[in-house]
Amino acid sequence: MKYIRIVLLILFALLNQAKAGDVLDDFFENKPNDIQQHYNTMEHNEEQSENDGKNATLIVLNKITAKSEIVQISLDQDYYVGNIKICLYKCVHNSYKDNSKENKAYLTVVEESLSEDAKKIFSGWIFSSNIGLNNMVHPIYQIILTSCN
Repeated sequence: MKYIRIVLLILFALLNQAKAGDVLDDFFENKPNDIQQHYNTMEHNEEQSENDGKNATLIVLNKITAKSEIVQISLDQDYYVGNIKICLYKCVHNSYKDNSKENKAYLTVVEESLSEDAKKIFSGWIFSSNIGLNNMVHPIYQIILTSCN
């Protein structure tokens, strides 16, 4: 029953173009300790993983010109494309028993302009296996994770 509630919250967040991570964080703040402990264990395991990568390979797609650019970003390096800045903080790759590979990257995307202050438009995890799960919403650019190495 608790997993059905989590799935419904994620679907609700996606429909409302909210960040699924923020909704889940709000959900877990007031829930039983076993769920909170499992959630914290997942985060803790990712932080100490031996599968951490030093670089992430991303595809930055310009939706207006339909041109894509393959970029490799190192940890804590800023990469500029157009008026957005991408900063990578963590990149993790896992291999599972069924030979499927999952890459996860935690990054921040900031939109900069001359007339206004910089505005953070995305901060969170993106996944290579499911680009629609927690993607950045921007009218011009889309960021797709391909690998961590």
